[in-house]
Amino acid sequence: MSNLAAKLTTLGMEVHEQFMVQFIMYSLPLEFSQFQVNYNTIKDKWNFKELKAMLIQEEGRLKKMKDQVANLVGLGSASSSKRTSSRKDKRNVKNFVKGPQS
Repeated sequence: MSNLAAKLTTLGMEVHEQFMVQFIMYSLPLEFSQFQVNYNTIKDKWNFKELKAMLIQEEGRLKKMKDQVANLVGLGSASSSKRTSSRKDKRNVKNFVKGPQS
């Protein structure tokens, strides 16, 4: 982002720091949505260097959270009951598609 601002400055276009901060905040991926909400609720607005430091911390937090996620696998006969209900649903869909017979 700072490279983009430097290029625009050489072209004679002034880029305000608050614009850069807002541009960065809106271009963040969905994983940072909690971070965006947090930023919007505070009264003090960050400058570019503060935002960069906060984003590095948030990225580290997200990596830790990703490592702590575990998949739960269950064993049992519950899957067999789902199969029978899905077969019934498929038959109902076929009858619905065919429509009334004349």
